[in-house]
Amino acid sequence: MMMKTKRADLIVLGTLVIIGLLLVLILFLTDGRGARVVVSVGGEETAVFSLDEETEWVIEGRGGCNVLEIRDGKARIAEADCPDKLCARSGWISRRGQSILCLPHQVVVEIRDEKTEGSDIVIGTIQAPGGGS
Repeated sequence: MMMKTKRADLIVLGTLVIIGLLLVLILFLTDGRGARVVVSVGGEETAVFSLDEETEWVIEGRGGCNVLEIRDGKARIAEADCPDKLCARSGWISRRGQSILCLPHQVVVEIRDEKTEGSDIVIGTIQAPGGGS
């Protein structure tokens, strides 16, 4: 009887491991599919590109320019005329939720899922109890 319990435990454990590996595999395989590159300047969306299309585009930021490059399912800021060039040194992004910021030019380049509309975060105000005048 004790032998069957150990065997059943191993079968359950093996099944859970296989299910977990399949879920991780599905997440990695579908993470970049249908993704889009959204460019915002000063908080307003100015351009949207498919992550699958290869392109180079000049972003007219506030006070300067950045060059967006999309290649091989990845995006990056290839050139920037901002003082610190941190955005250009950020490297490639390819997964949903990743972003590149250029604070001097107020430019945001982010990867979003094709199905996702709008922002992921909602920021509101909190009023103190009793209203207050």
